[in-house]
Amino acid sequence: MATIWGTYDVKRITKYNAEDGKTVIDPDDDAARVNLGVGYRIPTQEDWKELLDDCIWEPVTITLPEIIDPSQTKTIARWKVTGPSGNSIILPMTGGVVCDGIYDYTDKNTYYTTANLYPAEKLSDDWKYQKAVTLTWPFFAEPDGKVKYPWFAATYRHFAIVIRPVFDLYSNK
Repeated sequence: MATIWGTYDVKRITKYNAEDGKTVIDPDDDAARVNLGVGYRIPTQEDWKELLDDCIWEPVTITLPEIIDPSQTKTIARWKVTGPSGNSIILPMTGGVVCDGIYDYTDKNTYYTTANLYPAEKLSDDWKYQKAVTLTWPFFAEPDGKVKYPWFAATYRHFAIVIRPVFDLYSNK
């Protein structure tokens, strides 16, 4: 039987489902840990929230060449996030790819994954366990030039989402 990309059968989801009740990725399933080693992990929603609440977020916008974007709308190329210590990180614009079996396409938002599933109780039965929490922002500024700050969204688990790993120096996770 062929698998159709983008079509989920909730009964096929064998982990992080109603049976096991898991809502945060286990270390053995964490792509950052598996690929980079012990101490690295996918940030949780709480980690991202701490950055949103305690850091200064500065958008860096550009205008793409007219041949690419005739509207000349400001593009949010990246965010510079500066913490209380003065240290900063850069979060570049990214995309995600949805494979629905017929088309592969991107939408017009940037996504960074969290290690958290979107709460099942907030989703209809058809969507339970299919979505993760992501930090999200639009590629483009508003028509008036204002920049919309990042927010948390529910994004399909099969969406190709960027991981911005964190490193816990003293972690054995």
